[in-house]
Amino acid sequence: MTFARDKQFRKFCAYGFFKNLIFFEPFLILFLLDARLNYTQIGLLVGFQMITQNILEIPAGILADSMGRRRTLMASFAFYIAAFIYFYFSFGIVGFTVAMFLFALGEALRTGTHKAMIFHYLKLHGWQHEKVAYYGITRAWSQRGSALSALIAAGFVIVTHNYRLIFLLSAIPYFIDLILISTYPGILDGSKSGFHPAEIRENYSRNIREFFYSFKKPGLLKTTINNSIFSGYYKGVKDFLQPILAALALTLPVMVKYSDEQRSAMVVGIVYFLIYQVTSYASRQASAFSKRTKNLQQALSLSLAVGVIAGIVCGLAYYAGYPALAVVFYIVIYLIENLRKPIAVSETANQLDTDIMATVLSTASQFETLFSAFFSAMLGILADHFGLGIAIASVSLVILLTAPLYLIRQISVS
Repeated sequence: MTFARDKQFRKFCAYGFFKNLIFFEPFLILFLLDARLNYTQIGLLVGFQMITQNILEIPAGILADSMGRRRTLMASFAFYIAAFIYFYFSFGIVGFTVAMFLFALGEALRTGTHKAMIFHYLKLHGWQHEKVAYYGITRAWSQRGSALSALIAAGFVIVTHNYRLIFLLSAIPYFIDLILISTYPGILDGSKSGFHPAEIRENYSRNIREFFYSFKKPGLLKTTINNSIFSGYYKGVKDFLQPILAALALTLPVMVKYSDEQRSAMVVGIVYFLIYQVTSYASRQASAFSKRTKNLQQALSLSLAVGVIAGIVCGLAYYAGYPALAVVFYIVIYLIENLRKPIAVSETANQLDTDIMATVLSTASQFETLFSAFFSAMLGILADHFGLGIAIASVSLVILLTAPLYLIRQISVS
């Protein structure tokens, strides 16, 4: 490695570490259930946040160009903190909707902005060839933050007996990041182009054109749908692991003198800590897995099938009263998603005969958001009518039965 681990490098690492101290994340669904929301309302809330973020990302990018990256990121963290405060003080669907909107706005302003600052910094110092190693180290610090976050949050709930206070705790590392970003050198702002409303309209028009571009190539469309539908499925179901963990906690002969909430917190913290460890390992094994299959297309199709079958087994196990088995297969869904990501990007690149990688990945992101919002809403509605286990199994089964429509076969690029 030829880059220097200077002060700014340490700031980049610290940013990722504090950003991923999202203490409320492993407990969000449990918190909303505790606030008397039903699964339908929770599913719609999660879907609303995803769609809102997606809509706001284009104007957020224009705003970053006009305000500068530092101010944009600082505004992002200000919106995050406002969202945490709204969550803390809200007790109904209206307040939580406002909180989700503020969180979506923070996400839209943040997405891609900090990465752009890192790559700009590398370019300024002539270290572009080291971007994989440089960004990899900063991302490793983010993963450390995620793993530690789960344990700290669990300990906090055990001590305070309160999910709600986690949101105030979450505001602390985000305030630290806000201050940290203000110390970044001004040269990382990039060129400020000014704010032009016409530019927003043009970007939306281009985004729509790019969205439909994938339909022109059947092979590329199948790759995009295959990638997006499982990632959307993963995002839609991942947080519903929390009630299953809470049920598991009540079956374990540990901490029996503590409240149900405290016992749930312990199990949630430990399991999420382990998940962050094993998913990191899964990402590193993507290449080895793909080499065991005929080609990348087969690897994607096989992993999709395994992932949704794991979802079916998970749902049925939970319905049958075996939460420990359900958790095991839920973790398989997490592993498959992290295994698939590098493979999906590589296969997308293989099917391109022109320099349109950004266009296709943008399209995949749009599809992914739509699918995740849909699956979240459907899970919530089905869970209220038939129970969470049947809901997870049903959504997974629908994806498996419709799989022939988007399973990837060997298709040559025209």
